[in-house]
Amino acid sequence: MAYPLSSQTDTVKPITAFNACEVNLMFGWYAQAQQYGTIAEFQKLAPGSKLLQADFTGFNQSADVWSTINGQFAANVGFRFSNKSKTAYRKNPILRLGFSYFSVTDLSNNLTKTDAFRSDTLVSVTNGSTYYLDSNVTRNYNMRHNSDQIRLDVSLVFRTNPKARWQFYGGLGLTAGISLNSNTTIEYGVSGSVNDNNQMQDYPFYFLYYEDNFTYQNEYYRNAADFGMSLNAPLGIDFRMGKKREFWKRTHLFYEVRPGVSFSNIGDLGMFGNTCVQQGFGIKVNWE
Repeated sequence: MAYPLSSQTDTVKPITAFNACEVNLMFGWYAQAQQYGTIAEFQKLAPGSKLLQADFTGFNQSADVWSTINGQFAANVGFRFSNKSKTAYRKNPILRLGFSYFSVTDLSNNLTKTDAFRSDTLVSVTNGSTYYLDSNVTRNYNMRHNSDQIRLDVSLVFRTNPKARWQFYGGLGLTAGISLNSNTTIEYGVSGSVNDNNQMQDYPFYFLYYEDNFTYQNEYYRNAADFGMSLNAPLGIDFRMGKKREFWKRTHLFYEVRPGVSFSNIGDLGMFGNTCVQQGFGIKVNWE
């Protein structure tokens, strides 16, 4: 006697091409080498400036170097990719998508001039000695174009064994976005001092009054939004906080540095390029 038989074959449902596997937050610093801005360029950024109408003959000019070291914040979600057959996820690479926020000075210029002149002559009533007093007057202009940047933050990183307690990673990244607060500041200060050239130090019965004078003015101008972007190479070290408990196994602490080059499009002045470094400490939660 024959009995009809039927069988059912289980099929494995393919996984998605990629899925979220981690989220991380990083707090730290952003530093950017300064681009020298000419007086003519700052006159375009601050067209109504009275301070920039001065005669700058004889002033020494220089840009700040790495003067902008500001706080930064970054947050992103990491995604892993499936293999070709969509049966498992690869350990590398990890695509991170998120945003970064930091402040930056794109252009700067410092102009300084010191004038020295004889301001007074003193004659001792006891021995007839003559003492000369000199005055120094220093004039300083400081001008900067600043902005607060919020940028899309994308990177592709490759890591060592993700199951290990310690892991290292590196890759390539891109940020791009616009400024929330683009502005130009012009500062002007004058300081003066009197110097006896150390001629009277052997005469304690003489009292010489040194007077330092300082005056300060500043101007502030709002500018149109800037566009900024950077190409960077994220490098980091990652520490898994636990081995046994599930919560601590999924929680990581890390340090990351991103050396790179940054580009800013400032109004009608065009594009400017600078080297930059973004770095910080962070916390990551991983559930792969």
